[in-house]
Amino acid sequence: MGGRRPEVEVGRCRAWAVPSVGVVLAVLMAFARVFVGAHYPHDVMVGLLLGAIVAWPVVRLCTTVLLTRFAGHRVVGRLLLATPPAPR
Repeated sequence: MGGRRPEVEVGRCRAWAVPSVGVVLAVLMAFARVFVGAHYPHDVMVGLLLGAIVAWPVVRLCTTVLLTRFAGHRVVGRLLLATPPAPR
């Protein structure tokens, strides 16, 4: 059975799974803060919006820096670019 290697599928999943888990956890935490009465709903919505506005350029900058610095690296470059390894 010389089919695809499982690492390829895991590498592709990582590209969307990690940010998705972070967003789900942030929304659950925001809901919990309103539910227990620690914050008003508009406070939480502004916090989520502000967090998204700050996170977007930081993620873009870090991704650009990592790609330019490690794109030629054999292992790290593949992880960053989420490309499957070349067939042997």
